[in-house]
Formats: sequence, C-alpha cells, structure tokens
Amino acid sequence: MGESFKVPFYAKASLILIGLFFFVSILFIAKSIIVPIVYATIIAILLNPLVQFFVNRKLNLFLSIFLVLGSVALIIFTGFALLSTQLDEFSDALPSILDKFYKLFNSSIKWMSESFNISTRNINKYIDTTKSDVLSNSGTILTHFLLISV
Repeated sequence: MGESFKVPFYAKASLILIGLFFFVSILFIAKSIIVPIVYATIIAILLNPLVQFFVNRKLNLFLSIFLVLGSVALIIFTGFALLSTQLDEFSDALPSILDKFYKLFNSSIKWMSESFNISTRNINKYIDTTKSDVLSNSGTILTHFLLISV
C-alpha cells in the first residue's frame, strides 16, 4: 500500500509531447473562433478607459459604450473613405505614372548605352534574364525570408 508507482522519463516525455501535439492541433482547428475572441478582448481592454471616463462624468453606462463604439466606428469609416478616395486617385493617375516610368526607363537604357558603350540589345537582354531569374527564384527567396523572420 505504501509503494508509489514511478513513471519513467521516456513515458512522461511521450505524454507531454502527445498532449502538446493535441493542444496545438485544437488551437489550429479552433483558430477561426479563438482569433476573433482574442481581438475582441484586446479592443474591449483598450476601449474600457474611455467608457470609464464617460461613466465618471455621470453618463449612463449604456450611453457611454454606445458613444465610444460610435466614435470608433466613425473613425474607421472615415479612414476607409479616405483610403478609397486615395486609391481611386492613384488608379486614375497610374497610366500616366507608368508612362513616365517607361520613358525614364528607356532614357536610362539609352544613357547607359551611350555612356558605357554597350548595345541596347545587350542591356535589354541582361534585364530580361535578371527579371526571369528574380521571378523564378522569388518563391524560394520569400520562403527563406519568412523562415528566417519567424
């Protein structure tokens, strides 16, 4: 009766690893539920001092919450409106920007050809090979960068 059962280290380690695997799996499966709850909690914590400010000014709690959420919604709506107008103006100006870019690009190729005595065909060939190399290796470079940054 007084004997205690001692679990070996490899059994403990196995159980811990299996439990960790199931915990991470559950988090991965439930991320569509957990992430919005976490964001809502963070937003509620950030907005609570504003609500308390209005409550301390003798304003009703419901009215304080409504005022703070309305203000935040108005700020977000205004930000989206400004962003959409800027994107609209940018999309209108994009053809002229691209035209100026291509003119500058062609004039720089012409300048390099004249200054360094290299034919424009060789410069365009080098640009094409470099562009194709970058595009073919961009996935590998991006993956490597993301793995390093994590």
